Amino acid sequence: EAVVYSLYLVFATMAPIFLLEALLGWLRVENRPGTWVIGTLLRLGTTILGVVLFVAVFRLRVVGVQYAALAAALVPAAVLGVYCLLKIRASFDARLFLRMTRFAIPLGLSGIAIFIIHFGDRFILRRYVTFADLGLYGLAYKIGMLVSALYASFHTYWSAQVYQVMRRDDATEIFARLFTYMTLAISFCGLSIVVCSKPALKLLVAPAYHEAAPIIPLLVAAYCIRSVGDFVRCLFLVEGRPGYDAISTWIASAVCLAAYFVMIPSFGVWGAAAATAITFLVFTGISIIWTYRIRPYRVEASRLAKVGVALAAVSIPYAALPVTSLPAQIAWATLLITAFPGLLWLMRFPTVGERAAIAGVANFVFRLRHLSPWR
Repeated sequence: EAVVYSLYLVFATMAPIFLLEALLGWLRVENRPGTWVIGTLLRLGTTILGVVLFVAVFRLRVVGVQYAALAAALVPAAVLGVYCLLKIRASFDARLFLRMTRFAIPLGLSGIAIFIIHFGDRFILRRYVTFADLGLYGLAYKIGMLVSALYASFHTYWSAQVYQVMRRDDATEIFARLFTYMTLAISFCGLSIVVCSKPALKLLVAPAYHEAAPIIPLLVAAYCIRSVGDFVRCLFLVEGRPGYDAISTWIASAVCLAAYFVMIPSFGVWGAAAATAITFLVFTGISIIWTYRIRPYRVEASRLAKVGVALAAVSIPYAALPVTSLPAQIAWATLLITAFPGLLWLMRFPTVGERAAIAGVANFVFRLRHLSPWR
């Protein structure tokens, strides 16, 4: 009976979650980031309050967590729903609904393929590695996914605004510039995660988990590659081709499963990490080729090359000169993170306008420090 009741709660939560996500999507399309932040903070606050109330106070355990999830969907959905109705007049268009349904079905089915990519390795690894190795891989994978979490903050906005951006007369220039900025940001974040992973593991986890560190760079690289694919794959939706998005996802899923079955039995957790990297490389490659055929675009090749050179110039010394002591690891990581933007500056990566903007920000910060009462 307890399991059945939990399933009822799961299904009961789906409807308000669907409504909430639709409202948050509307806010992104309408370019209302302030209201979007309020909605997400309300969701977070309701979750925390619900967990404290239902789990800590009433001690409902798993059911308490489900009650908190239901409340976290209902409360912000109700608030944002009222806000939406105050701003626009509600109406129903059957033709538009059918068009949206046809558009969404391929994307919904591709969710199964994404599940296979993300979690298929866990089911296969259990047959070939120890639980200790599985725990190390799980930790390394979570750290590698930090790149995806950081990119998601940008993708949430980009996926909603890309339709308007690509209709502009200067869409080609804006797309190229945004691609450069995205690549730069992902490269810097990935580099920072990799070089900080060893000292972070020493500070935050038990010594038994320190062995996860060698796997992290490969997984971080995999998710950096995937972020590039996610960026360009939005063009499938702009051009009204969700089927291409679904097909590329299922191809990547098939490659992923094949790589798991071939590489995990022989190489264990390293095989799983390599299979993930191969999958995202194929996924991104297909996305780049197909989106370019559907909607040709250009990139700032010379600036992207400078990012690659700077990244290689910092990554090679990190791999070639391992450091063991914690203070040395922190100092080494700080030096490498600082060297990356320094090398880009020396290679004249910033444009004239970007240099002026950086100088303006630096002057503003300097003035704030000069006016600070704590100076």
